[in-house]
Amino acid sequence: TTRSSDGDVTGFSGVADAWVLNIRGDGTLLWQRTIGGEYDDQGNNARPTSDGGCIVTGYYRIYDPVLDYAPTYALAAKLDSNGAIQWVRGHGGAEGETGSDIVPALGGGYILLGNAYGNDGVVVGHHGEVDAWLVRLDADGYFLWQRSYGGSGSDYGQYIQRTADNGLLLCGTAGSSNGDVSGFLGNYDAWLIKLEPESNVGINEDAALALPTLRVW
Repeated sequence: TTRSSDGDVTGFSGVADAWVLNIRGDGTLLWQRTIGGEYDDQGNNARPTSDGGCIVTGYYRIYDPVLDYAPTYALAAKLDSNGAIQWVRGHGGAEGETGSDIVPALGGGYILLGNAYGNDGVVVGHHGEVDAWLVRLDADGYFLWQRSYGGSGSDYGQYIQRTADNGLLLCGTAGSSNGDVSGFLGNYDAWLIKLEPESNVGINEDAALALPTLRVW
């Protein structure tokens, strides 16, 4: 995340932007790209893709005239090998969602892990204050399905890793002692969730909903 408009930063949009840098092994900056708008936007993680580009997640804010404020949406942005933005998508509802990590999915598309703060928009099955939020996207970043994990407190998803059996391991922080959380020890605990192989997850595949595409900055 950058709050600068000079030095190594070009294309700054305002307040804060997600910031992606491609750095050579000797530390030389090859290219950089900002992703954002007029509000505070944030980059949390980037992963390489098979075409030499990368997929980025974090959050962005966009003003909603009905709500009269700018909630956060979980960000998914695809960059090519030169750092050019191919598409930018946002997913969530009025309460604000964020993206923490993202990985390529089997058979194409992406799996995004983030945090859901409400139970509206494309968020279904919210448990409490904050849930770890798993979102399946197609190859163009559009929403396919989602699932929330947590209890009545604040539970966060931070990292996602594929396992040898093609399942998924989610890592985060649990602040609940109920719902999907078992063995809670107090205050906040490190939290691991193991999911079966993707082909068997099958959650809400018919809910092919997506927010309008963001403009490309």
